[in-house]
Amino acid sequence: MSFPGCNAQADIVFLVDSSGSVGRDNFARLLDFVNRVVDEMNIAYNHTRVGLVSFSNRAWISFTLDKYVKTTSFTHDMMHEEPNCKLRYRV
Repeated sequence: MSFPGCNAQADIVFLVDSSGSVGRDNFARLLDFVNRVVDEMNIAYNHTRVGLVSFSNRAWISFTLDKYVKTTSFTHDMMHEEPNCKLRYRV
């Protein structure tokens, strides 16, 4: 998903279903998908900013658009579920 020569700025927010009906395995697949997509992006304050909202019976802001300035920071927190992150599978 690389776009050589593309210098467009973007704000991208992922909306992830964390309800019990998704199932634990599918939730893990969703997080893997988000990681793979973000890994291909140039995350920077003046380029592409990403955020993430999860929802079940209500919505939680997991990551705001201004939290990450590097792709590696975002993917690290997604893999290790940062303590302040509200991204959890809901049963």
